[in-house]
Amino acid sequence: MNRFEKAFDEIHASQQLKDDTMRFIRKQTAEKPKKRTGFIFSAAAVCCAVMFIGVIGIYGAFFQKISYVSVDVNPSIEISLNRLNRVVSAVAMNEDGEKIISNLNLNGMEYEEAVKTVLNAEKTQGYLKDEPLVSVAVYSDDDATAETLYETLSGTIANEVTAKYGEDSAEVIQVDSDTVSQAHECGMTAGRYCEYMKIKEYDDSVTPEECNNSSMRQLRKRVQQCQSEGQSENGSENASQSGEGNKWGQQEQGQNSQSTSASSQSSGGKQYGKENGGQGNGNGKQNGKDNQE
Repeated sequence: MNRFEKAFDEIHASQQLKDDTMRFIRKQTAEKPKKRTGFIFSAAAVCCAVMFIGVIGIYGAFFQKISYVSVDVNPSIEISLNRLNRVVSAVAMNEDGEKIISNLNLNGMEYEEAVKTVLNAEKTQGYLKDEPLVSVAVYSDDDATAETLYETLSGTIANEVTAKYGEDSAEVIQVDSDTVSQAHECGMTAGRYCEYMKIKEYDDSVTPEECNNSSMRQLRKRVQQCQSEGQSENGSENASQSGEGNKWGQQEQGQNSQSTSASSQSSGGKQYGKENGGQGNGNGKQNGKDNQE
């Protein structure tokens, strides 16, 4: 029995159908051996090519990373997704994140389920007891996918967190590829990197390591402090230059400065980083419920 006949026997079909088909094949190959042999070889080559393309397609669908979702509280975790929006890998970006990931198996989960699993973990709940701020950053090579990730997580995760912990306890931002790359170079998630760059705009002494070991609430407070101090300095300088050094004028100017800053933040745009030359100083598209203290 040749290899073809052996393989044929493994096909699940009725014996009568197998016998009739084999007789037909033998008859055709006996009449035109060379032509049919060439045809069989060509068919085999086509089958191999199709199988190869199929394997590549399966690899691309199941294992290739095209999207990222980062979750930051005190723990800092980055989840990578495939084309089916399933988790390919989950990496802890700091020690607190390692405590969470070490007890979870997120691989294969749909992204929304994975984020909920991280936030509902017992150890994560411990970090959410005192002035929590959950920051979720999303990125995808595909714009439509990025939009889907953002809209879904804004409508579920952010709403659930704010309902439980307060009005400004969660945010979802959408970032660009430059921000993700620069964040990785610093050993940070994109969400935490955004806060780091806001602080760095006012304080060059801040380091990635320092920010990576702080909670998101601590980072947000530091950003607000830096912005407040910067606005106060600008207000004093403007009042001095205009000759209106009275106390009332300075207070009014400081209030106007703060109002202008808040307006700028609320219109920061959907993509974080691009509108600022890729330097990561934008504010990104944020959850509508997050008013940034």
